[in-house]
Amino acid sequence: MTFLSGGQPGVMVDSYEWEYVDALQKTPDAFHRFDHEKTVEKNLKRYELLENGKPYVRYEFIDSKEDRFIQISDVFVGILSELFHYTDALVLEGKMSISCPTKEQAYGIHLLKKVMATSEEVSPYLQKHLCPEEFMEFRYRFLEIVDSSWADE
Repeated sequence: MTFLSGGQPGVMVDSYEWEYVDALQKTPDAFHRFDHEKTVEKNLKRYELLENGKPYVRYEFIDSKEDRFIQISDVFVGILSELFHYTDALVLEGKMSISCPTKEQAYGIHLLKKVMATSEEVSPYLQKHLCPEEFMEFRYRFLEIVDSSWADE
């Protein structure tokens, strides 16, 4: 934080449009459908996105109320967010051990891990993590431990 200067006080990140640009750059042949984010959409217009000298037009912003796939994605991300808030809190508290989940919780995490593995097989760009490496390592260790406890049933 010492090296940050020139920004708005109290604001560490004011927009994530660079994440959207990153997705466009890494998969230029794909058509991208993003959940409507006014700030990101406005900020993306500041960039001149070109492909072979022509405007890049393979993306659009859609209101999630109009697209069931974005709705499903929002639900999935919400579940992951809650799970990872839990595991991240354990890391921050220095508690690197995991209490045994119930059978139903373990099965849910088992299914969640299967969905994550399938999405990663489809494309490594379907999962994006914006957290320290220590958190990621613990998240995946947590998923492995819980998943292996389910497999033992």
